Amino acid sequence: GVVVVPNIPDPFPTEAIFTKIVAPKLDTTHYFETCVPTSQYQVSMDPKTHEVVLQSLDIHGQLKTTGGDEVYVTYHDNANDPSSSTSSPNAVARVQDLQNGKYALDFWMSRSPRLSREQRQPELLSGTGTITIHLIYTCHAGDIEPPLKMNWPNSGAVFQPASSNDSANQPFAILKNYPQPLLHHPPSLVPFR
Repeated sequence: GVVVVPNIPDPFPTEAIFTKIVAPKLDTTHYFETCVPTSQYQVSMDPKTHEVVLQSLDIHGQLKTTGGDEVYVTYHDNANDPSSSTSSPNAVARVQDLQNGKYALDFWMSRSPRLSREQRQPELLSGTGTITIHLIYTCHAGDIEPPLKMNWPNSGAVFQPASSNDSANQPFAILKNYPQPLLHHPPSLVPFR
């Protein structure tokens, strides 16, 4: 199935790039002249391959064909107690920019200590929940070095979260657990001279 997040295109990323950076001519390199900010995503889950993919959309809901977004994606399962003080997700995605407007998501169970043991067991989850996409940067704005941003009112970061409704299907790949870190020996510390 396909989930659209947010339900309608969000104008804020476009406003953040064009009214605060491009319109006042703060971007002297014209880096954003061809920028099409992301305003919405389609989240699709292939039932055969279990691949989860984000497709970025522009302010008009049209498919984008270029990458450059930096996103943090989480999944909160409906089995979580809504009265609980935890706001930790059940799963977090590793995101790979495919440079074509799509982003591959690889969901891993959260290791948050604020989740109960049951909330970290995939077989005890309901299978439906909320997918939240935190758009940090769009149009490769995060790749621009700070000297080029000197006169900008901000770093070009959007910091815009959006969530699906609570009936999004659990990403199939959520069943993975993070591997334990391999520490063969403690790192040696060398004094700074």
